Amino acid sequence: KIQRNSIDRAMSRIGLVFAFKDLFPNRDWACLKSVRNEEVIRRGFIIYPGRRCFFASKNIIALPATVFLNQFDFWNREELRNGDILKTIRHYNSECSSL
Repeated sequence: KIQRNSIDRAMSRIGLVFAFKDLFPNRDWACLKSVRNEEVIRRGFIIYPGRRCFFASKNIIALPATVFLNQFDFWNREELRNGDILKTIRHYNSECSSL
């Protein structure tokens, strides 16, 4: 089961897909890609119960639910750039793999 939502925060709009399993096919988050291509959202997130962070597509990031919720303000910053995201993802994944 997939739940799709969006958050409109006055200055920015993001899309959210909640995946309730660790593996999710492209069709589960194709809606994010469509609305990103139509410039309805600038960034999309796939929130899932797994442990790794990764780019699923351009400006679509898969994040464990705990990471997204614990760092909600960081992930929703208007000025957040892909370089910042990549640096954060690498740091989190390296910490995760050492557990």
